[in-house]
Amino acid sequence: MNIPTEDIVQFLDSSLPEERQLALLQWRQDSEENELEFQKFIKTWEASHKALESKEQLVIDIDSALDKVNSTIDSKQAQQQSKVVPFYKRRSILSIAAGLAFLFVALFAMRQFNSDASLAPQSFTTTDIGQYIDLPDKTRIWMEPHTEVAYAKDFNTNRNITMQGEIFIDVLRDVERPFTIASKHLQVEVLGTSFVVSDTEEEDKAHVSVISGKVSVATISNGTKIIIEKGESVSYNKNSMHLSLDDVQTDFNHLYKYTKVLNFNNSTIEDLFKRLEQLSSISIKIETQSLKDCIFTGRFTNKSIREILEALKPIYKFDIYSKNKEYIIRGGTCNK
Repeated sequence: MNIPTEDIVQFLDSSLPEERQLALLQWRQDSEENELEFQKFIKTWEASHKALESKEQLVIDIDSALDKVNSTIDSKQAQQQSKVVPFYKRRSILSIAAGLAFLFVALFAMRQFNSDASLAPQSFTTTDIGQYIDLPDKTRIWMEPHTEVAYAKDFNTNRNITMQGEIFIDVLRDVERPFTIASKHLQVEVLGTSFVVSDTEEEDKAHVSVISGKVSVATISNGTKIIIEKGESVSYNKNSMHLSLDDVQTDFNHLYKYTKVLNFNNSTIEDLFKRLEQLSSISIKIETQSLKDCIFTGRFTNKSIREILEALKPIYKFDIYSKNKEYIIRGGTCNK
């Protein structure tokens, strides 16, 4: 396996050029093994920084340690007045004793650091590209760019996380331990499901959209609660502090690669095809101009681009021709 070590280091140091960031993201998404290697780098990077911080806080009084060693040796010599210890042997004893003193201090510091590290909360932050993280209970989270996720030291007992930004999360089911997500404006509680939470600083609304299962969504401001199921969404207006059930599921189509769900509400065929192009490496050419303005509302789950086109074909009565990475749509009419 070819690991782009230099790119990963530059990424962690926030110095990786944008074009290389996209290449690194593609490498991570190529296989689960690549993503695991990437996470190992992140853990090593965080551990090294913590070690440096711990080292700065650790002060070792070398002179005091040597004085204690000398005192011990002098005491032993006083008890053995008839025995003369040559200087070079005394210096050897000093070196060994000092070494043992350093070793003791180092081991103590390492044990203290490891103990503190195991108790420290875990946090993750994405920059210009997203990343996967795996929680201790095997729950997997996709973090969109500029997103923060953190969980407490007692996560294995209480499955609670905090977040800001946008995530898609697939929660491992555990009836005995509900899973809770807290953002700035919402609190979401689940047993086991997959859903999207979006609560960013830039947007006037926060959203929760369920891909599978059932979740309970409550506001932080006044405790208003709504339970939503697969295919449903709620929105929280940050200005009016009002939580409401959406008439149609919120569009999180940009997360299609992770959610495997596409939602369209009164979208034109032209806009729908443009979205499919954005989500793949293919091109879709519409030859019949009137078809572009046809309206579609619907949902696709676990469908490839070709399967979506085939599903739309009988509705709008068009033909599909493919050449290399291009689909040509001929004929067709709006469904009156």
